[in-house]
Amino acid sequence: MQIDCRNLDCPEPIIRTKDSIENLNIGDDLEILLNSEASFTNVKKFLSTNKFEFSVSSKGGDHTLNLKKTHELIDQNVQNYNCDIKFKDKVLFLKEDKVGSDPIGIGLLAKFLGSIHSLEQSKRPAYIVCVNEAVLMTTSRSHPSYAALKELEGLGVKILSCGSCLEAMGLVDRLGVGSMSNAFEIMNILLENETVSL
Repeated sequence: MQIDCRNLDCPEPIIRTKDSIENLNIGDDLEILLNSEASFTNVKKFLSTNKFEFSVSSKGGDHTLNLKKTHELIDQNVQNYNCDIKFKDKVLFLKEDKVGSDPIGIGLLAKFLGSIHSLEQSKRPAYIVCVNEAVLMTTSRSHPSYAALKELEGLGVKILSCGSCLEAMGLVDRLGVGSMSNAFEIMNILLENETVSL
């Protein structure tokens, strides 16, 4: 049996999963199609709570769960599942204006940053945090990464530059992309989100 729970608002996918399992005979197979991360997380939690073994395959934002009904439901209460699951944002933390060594490092980082705009919005970082030499990218229009950062800012990515770093380099008045931040704000962002460094 297959149930298509794609594009359904939570908690409908859990309710349909519960109802389908109840209607199956022991030994029957069930395939569940999902494309919402919150529903995917909740259906997996529901199956685990009910001690079902299942396999998962994912492609892009689509998920397929497969299980065999080996026993009756243990917990039928669908009210225990949160439809407002908050997934952590991604933060790109940059300490330099290049990746690797010169002469290719500066251009390489510009290419990495330039590729972000082609990603799905859900895969883009919510923040790009620049500290130390990375603030050179937000203060010089001639820097190879400046245009990529400006484009990402236009797409809603928050670009933050370390205020202490800007002050130490005498670049406060040259900030052209994003905004100036401080250690307290940056640490909160790094600790509350999923951080990736280059």
